[in-house]
Amino acid sequence: MTIVNVNSTKNILNKKTSKRIQSEQAIMLAAQHLFAKNGFDATTSKEIARDADLAEGLIFKYFHDKKGLLQHLMQNWFDKNLNELIALPQDPNNLKNELSILLNWIFNSYYHNLELHKIAIATRLNSNRYSEFEEACEKYINKRKQLIYSRLVSLQQNGQIKKSTNLEHLYEIIQSYAMTEALFLKLEPDQYKISIKGLINILVNGL
Repeated sequence: MTIVNVNSTKNILNKKTSKRIQSEQAIMLAAQHLFAKNGFDATTSKEIARDADLAEGLIFKYFHDKKGLLQHLMQNWFDKNLNELIALPQDPNNLKNELSILLNWIFNSYYHNLELHKIAIATRLNSNRYSEFEEACEKYINKRKQLIYSRLVSLQQNGQIKKSTNLEHLYEIIQSYAMTEALFLKLEPDQYKISIKGLINILVNGL
């Protein structure tokens, strides 16, 4: 009778799973760098495999094709960002603190993911060719807005924001401000923390 070592089998499976996860992460990181640097169309699967130091066949095994890799890369980022936003501390009774929390998170979501935003912008400009990605991107943007907007609603309900204030406009202001500072002015986090104090004072005290 053959005796099966359950623990040994589990260890083998765990090692295989761990190795696959490491390989997938290496492929996604290599793809991220190359897509951002050269563009999606100009990047080949061979180049991705070379930079990941893995066999090209693993790209097709794990992601089916290059477009599947792009979708996986971006969806992974979308999910990570939304989970971070959901877990973000809230202070609905303190307008200045709550605006600071939101503005810092939005800025950092851009600052620490510049390559991914570059890929997203370039891909959306060719949305007619990447309809699957466009749909996922729209869902992410809408969910992200919903989560931030609900926090602004809580501030307004608690009397921290005037009832007459258009929350859509306020959302656009804080979103656009953080995006501009991170992507176009390329501020460092310490510089940004100083910068937002002025904006928060204007929003709280009015012009």
